[in-house]
Formats: sequence, C-alpha cells, structure tokens
Amino acid sequence: MVTCLSFLRICSMEDTIDRYKAHAKECSSSGAFEHENEPCRYEASSMLRKIEQLEDSKRKILGEKLESCSVEELHDLESKLEQSLHRIRGRRHQLLEQQLAQLQEKEGEWATEGSGATGVATAEHQSVKNPLEA
Repeated sequence: MVTCLSFLRICSMEDTIDRYKAHAKECSSSGAFEHENEPCRYEASSMLRKIEQLEDSKRKILGEKLESCSVEELHDLESKLEQSLHRIRGRRHQLLEQQLAQLQEKEGEWATEGSGATGVATAEHQSVKNPLEA
C-alpha cells in the first residue's frame, strides 16, 4: 500500500511539473504576442486620450464645467459658438426660403386652376338662363 501511495505522489508531482512547464512555455510565447500588440496598445491609449478630449470639448460647448477655463479659452469658445449659430441660422434661412418658393409655386398653380374654374363657372352661368328672365 505504501508503494502505491508513493507512486501516486510521484505521478502527481510529475503532472504538476508538466503543467508548470506548459504554463511557462505559454508565458514566454505570450510575451512575444504582447510585443506584437504594442502598436495596438499605443493606438488604443491614443484613441482613449482623443475621446477624453472630445468629451471635454463637448462639455465646454454645452456650457458644463467651465470653471477650469481661462478668459482666453472662454473667448475662443464664444467665437466658435457664434460662428456655429451663424451657420445654423443661415441654413434655416435657406430652408425657409425654399419652403416659401414652393408655397408660392403652389399658390400660383391654384390661382391658375381657380381662374380656369371660375371661367368655366362663368360660361356655365351664362349658358343657363335665369328662369325669372324668361
């Protein structure tokens, strides 16, 4: 019984050593893998910084967390917002002019149809004699 128990310990020990070697081998090969991923890590960190900058810019445009801004930064932000408003109002004006032109065109079509209809109605009216006149 003692020999069987010592045999199990030896097998278990060998299994543990084999698992350690396999793990060590994986770690050394994954080190090469990590080295290959270094450009991706750099790009990911760069993208994270850019996202943070964009979120900060968005907050400033929305007027949030302006306490850290200097007078010059606030002036630049105000100028950018005024330019944006100018473009927005210009686009809105352009759309309103297009809508007005379309409505005027429809009005002209209806006026043409209406004058044709009143002309037909006048002709019909003239062709029907007033029963009181007869």
